[in-house]
Amino acid sequence: MFRTKKLFNAAAILGLLNTIATFGVAALTDFATPLVVGAVIWLVLTVGFKANMRWMAYFAFILALVSGVYFYANSAIAPVWASMTIVVLNVLLSVVLFILLWKRPSRARSRHSS
Repeated sequence: MFRTKKLFNAAAILGLLNTIATFGVAALTDFATPLVVGAVIWLVLTVGFKANMRWMAYFAFILALVSGVYFYANSAIAPVWASMTIVVLNVLLSVVLFILLWKRPSRARSRHSS
């Protein structure tokens, strides 16, 4: 089975790559302000992944799905290769977060359980 810490680390790496890609697309387009705000949100979520904040993973899962659909539907705002890079990163991040959230958090066993 996957370990929770490794999944949070994978989510942090994908979130950081998503942040870098979103800043890159913002530099290539005239539609920069909303993309920069989105990149900053991804950066904050990436810091939360490194701190193993599970509640941020719930928010990031929904955001990754919405962001992926947005870039897929509006691929005309940026070069197609850049938009599809963000779509692929969002899909990969959604899969990692789905696995992370599907798995229950580990609980410490009590000494009195048999």
